[in-house]
Amino acid sequence: TIKDAFEEFIEIKKISTKPRTYQDRINKTNQMIQFFGEDTSITDFEIDNGGMGLITEFIKSMNARGSEYQAHRCRRILNQVFDICIRNSWMKPNQNPATKKFIGYELVTHKSKGNAYLSWKELPEFLESINENKCNGSVITQLSLKLHLLMITRVGALVRLKWEWFDKEKNCWIIPSSTSGLKNVLGNEDDDHIIPSTPEIEIVIDQLREINGRYDYVFYSPHGKNNPHMNEETINNYIQKLGYRGRQTAHGWRDVVSTSGQEEKVFTSKWKTNVPLRDVISRQVGHKEHKKGVMGHYDNTEFLPERKDFMRIWTAELVNQGLKL
Repeated sequence: TIKDAFEEFIEIKKISTKPRTYQDRINKTNQMIQFFGEDTSITDFEIDNGGMGLITEFIKSMNARGSEYQAHRCRRILNQVFDICIRNSWMKPNQNPATKKFIGYELVTHKSKGNAYLSWKELPEFLESINENKCNGSVITQLSLKLHLLMITRVGALVRLKWEWFDKEKNCWIIPSSTSGLKNVLGNEDDDHIIPSTPEIEIVIDQLREINGRYDYVFYSPHGKNNPHMNEETINNYIQKLGYRGRQTAHGWRDVVSTSGQEEKVFTSKWKTNVPLRDVISRQVGHKEHKKGVMGHYDNTEFLPERKDFMRIWTAELVNQGLKL
């Protein structure tokens, strides 16, 4: 049955994905079970038995609820589930009905929204808003945003930062590859994310150590419902309360770094190495494009010395633009 197939799929995901992704797959498969019925035979989904029609009806149902992208994600999961079924001989070969996008039904009106982000010229005003803290955010919330701007890492990883992750000898923060928020594949032990420290980062860290130095987490929170650290949404909420809803998001800060870091003369004029800024910034913000494709299996470049240079330039320039530490 489709329930058996989903259970097989979930067992595989349990050992191959992080807890958050694993739970997401459980939620989506449960949603599909409710629609298709847990006793529906896997063979009913074979192409020759009208399986594409079953999936079309599911997508139409999701679209009617305004969940076009959710329907798209579920169809992609079905593709993986049916591949497992074929390998287990539960379905005939070449009978997977979910291999391709359902043209005319899938993502017809859905438009992907990019991250809201400010131009370099708008940054001084934004930084001054943070300095003034007009929305009266807590000290630790204000410091979390400042550190986010300086470290340019994903907020999911930032709020889970632990004091023990700082390597004094290397003067770097080394975030383990298994940390939620890094978007790494579970089990890739060689993919720790490295954040070179700078004098500007150290100033903020010293202030946080005075507050939370006796706890494991840099952003320890006694009010956390599910975690002992700050909630991932806190930084985004703070940005909105400062008056930047629709103009800047926490994730959109990566756009600022990736764009302004390559375009603005303040960075290009100081860049003296032969490694392109794009490659350095890409690795520093945790992108993995260089690891894709055939060449990606052999490309282990980190450009760590160059990343240290960029971080020194980046953090110093934020202070020049008005960020007060």
